[in-house]
Amino acid sequence: MLASGLGTKHPLYAAVLGDLGLVHHSAREYPKAEQRLQDAIAIVTETQGENHPDLARYLHRLAAVYDEAGDYGAAEPLYRRSLDISDRALADMLTVGSERNKAAVLANLEDPIPMLLSFQRRAGDRLPAARALAFEAVARRKGRVLDQVHDWGQSLRENADSGIRNRLAQREALLECQASLTIALGYRDLKPAVAGTCTLPGGPLRAPAP
Repeated sequence: MLASGLGTKHPLYAAVLGDLGLVHHSAREYPKAEQRLQDAIAIVTETQGENHPDLARYLHRLAAVYDEAGDYGAAEPLYRRSLDISDRALADMLTVGSERNKAAVLANLEDPIPMLLSFQRRAGDRLPAARALAFEAVARRKGRVLDQVHDWGQSLRENADSGIRNRLAQREALLECQASLTIALGYRDLKPAVAGTCTLPGGPLRAPAP
């Protein structure tokens, strides 16, 4: 019915095929799941391009089918391609819009790291590429978070409200003290050379006198 109404090249039809693939996967009907997902991938590739976020989702699902079936060699390149597409799409989404919109994007984003770490454990030494992929996924996510923190801090430093800039400066001073004192306590030495530059003017947290 849906195919006759929308045609077999419509993205909604691809979504239906993708959902059917999940149903077959849950029933461990791997050949049927593979066929449905391959059809969905072909439709999205033809109609929306090779870098569309929808394609990443279907590639990830197909990789999971191969993964569960024990065909790790077939799963790894699909996981990798899905990660690459998702990462590019995320980078584009985080360069536009308000901070609230960016937070919403991150909150609704499916995290691939747990699946890839689990895949690496199953594949083990038989597939070194699985370990490299899991490490790369973690490194990319950490780098993305650090980039966003830097961008957020920079936008606050450039804010026209002096009160916001002063609060940011106080927060950064507290973080500097926390880092310095953590190191000092780790060495059990609160000498200034170890405690570092913990200076909060007029406050109780200052580097101790020599």
